[in-house]
Amino acid sequence: MQQITRSAMLFGLVALLGACSPGAAGPAATAPALPANTASASAPAGAAPGRPIGLDVWTPGDKQAVGTAFTYDQPPGPANPSRVWFGLTAGAITEALYPDVSQANLKSLGVLVTDGTSFVADEMRDASYTVTRIDRRTPAYRVISTDTQGRWAITKEVVADPQANTIVFTVAFQALRGTPGDYRMFLSYTPRIAQSGAGDLSRIVAGRAEAWDAQAGVYTTLAADPQPMLMTTGYTRKNDIATDLQDFRVDATYAATTTPGRLTIGMELPTSTTSTVALGFGTSQEQAQAAALGTLARGFAAVAQQYTQGWAGYLDTLPPPYPKLPLYDESTATLKTHEDKTHYGAFVASLSTPWGQHVTDDDPLRKRGYRYVWARDLYHIAMALRLAGDTQAASDTLAFMDERLQLDDGSFPQTALPDGTPNTQGIQLDQTAAPIVLAWHLGATNRYASLVKPAADFILRTGPRTPQERWEEIGGYSPATLAAEIAGLVCAADLARQAGDTASAAAYLNTADAWNANIERWTLTTSGPLGAGSYYLRISDGDPNSASTITIANGGGEFDQRAIVDSSFLELVRLGLRRPDDPHILATLAIAEQALEVKTPKGELYYRYSHDGYGERAPGLAPGGHGNPWPLLIGEYSIYEVAKSRSEHPASWYLPTMSSLANAGGMLPEQVFLSGQGSGSATPLAWAHAEYIMFAHAIKTERVPDMPAVVAERYAR
Repeated sequence: MQQITRSAMLFGLVALLGACSPGAAGPAATAPALPANTASASAPAGAAPGRPIGLDVWTPGDKQAVGTAFTYDQPPGPANPSRVWFGLTAGAITEALYPDVSQANLKSLGVLVTDGTSFVADEMRDASYTVTRIDRRTPAYRVISTDTQGRWAITKEVVADPQANTIVFTVAFQALRGTPGDYRMFLSYTPRIAQSGAGDLSRIVAGRAEAWDAQAGVYTTLAADPQPMLMTTGYTRKNDIATDLQDFRVDATYAATTTPGRLTIGMELPTSTTSTVALGFGTSQEQAQAAALGTLARGFAAVAQQYTQGWAGYLDTLPPPYPKLPLYDESTATLKTHEDKTHYGAFVASLSTPWGQHVTDDDPLRKRGYRYVWARDLYHIAMALRLAGDTQAASDTLAFMDERLQLDDGSFPQTALPDGTPNTQGIQLDQTAAPIVLAWHLGATNRYASLVKPAADFILRTGPRTPQERWEEIGGYSPATLAAEIAGLVCAADLARQAGDTASAAAYLNTADAWNANIERWTLTTSGPLGAGSYYLRISDGDPNSASTITIANGGGEFDQRAIVDSSFLELVRLGLRRPDDPHILATLAIAEQALEVKTPKGELYYRYSHDGYGERAPGLAPGGHGNPWPLLIGEYSIYEVAKSRSEHPASWYLPTMSSLANAGGMLPEQVFLSGQGSGSATPLAWAHAEYIMFAHAIKTERVPDMPAVVAERYAR
């Protein structure tokens, strides 16, 4: 490894920092100074040699925790004092988001440990870890990473600063063998600014590390108290800190990377005392520096106290349906954490990148994992938060749908960025219907002309066949989508009547009635191979008795459409189109439970549909060809049980099962293995947490809380 001596350090460093300055990257006149300390940083010298690697990948999607400061009571946009989010994966901080809830700027910020002679360990690979909440209800976390060889342990506490765009955490080292002096501990900071490291540059200056992408307009500062003992920057897997430590010592330190590309910064922290580390963000280096140093000056204890008080103040206004209900406050806070702070009401589906270790960082706009807005997920999140008592969030969501998300033709994009910019364009008619139903629940007659009528007219023109059903994989006649379309039209008719648009009201009801009368003709087979042969299909081509084949996405195979069932028929009950004791519903339920229910150590779980291919076969593998059970489906089946029994029993028996599927940080996964352990899919999944809240309220009230009464009165009396 190249050895850098200090003989010409001063001249080289001064010249280099002048050459690689990121625009206005000098010290800000108003930025706080670095905290005083007893040890000065070992100064690096020169630029890292060579060139950066090509593509890189993200981290796994199974986050143990996510968090952001509660500043949703502040103005949106740049005036909001804290627009940063963090995740925790395998003990490390991952995918720090700024300036909106979709844009990752970090691959990982974790710890490396060496004894200088015999080993180097990466906490993400070589340690077990536990995650607990510092306060049970709020998203402030304590992470303990323990060496699998039993030599050391590291404790971190992580929050975000409510007064700055800063993620701040403490790091405390514990020697389980020998003494702290026998070890060296390094932070490994791998930025991937603006969703890709392709344009990243870095420098070490005045005891802090700076990384930025000037074209993207995102700047970061990493600083610590006490000041780091050593700092270096280099190209990832070329001459970064992890590569250098392969011989268990630091052979070279570098002051900058001068070729834009994927880089990693190293920072040595003392093993004998607790360090506080701040990662600040801004649209200039002055802003990022001021954020990080200002947070350090305030101190972790003060910042963490304000952080927890902010979340506690919010949750105190939202009493749970049952005292001390497991996962309720956690779910409420998790949902709120998924809301953007520039555009209130824009909730993303998950803060994670499913199977991120298999996703390259080469497409900043198209590869943001689940950090996009889906109208379907928005509906579920808004309804859950409304039930929880956050009516403002529901109103903000409807406003976002109306003012930013809806397209000119009245439809809604398959996915969009938090500012409403469409991402994927698949047409899913349930996503056009859901905003109408939300508007009806909120009594938003003021949005009839702007949102409801254009959406309802689009459904009239395009339905009943949907180009994609709710699993986004295939087109046809889907019971779930038909239920949404018909419910949407009935709700639109009611709002049209209130707005005085009697002609549209009549058109919507006439179409809804006709489609409702044909649901069985389009989706109920009477010649199926399962059970007695009569049941609703997952989706059909319009003739449910034909032997048409459908191709299951993600390598699931090709099958007769009559052999594929799912739980989508339950939406016919939930949205008020069929009674829960309807013979066709009961017959399909028996077949679906036989085909999709699986017994696990944590209780009965459910697959999405027969032969689902969306998932991985074992931990760490790439997805494809093998779906796994989805926790949110427990909520769907259980809410149906509430509708059928009009009682909290037996549905309440399944609430502990759903709670048990959350990981130690209180995050519900998109999918779980048969052991009940979360897979590499999106964790947390906001829809799953929304369903948990809906489930809890269904049990408490002994009714389906999101059933539109105007629909049920028409079709399911």
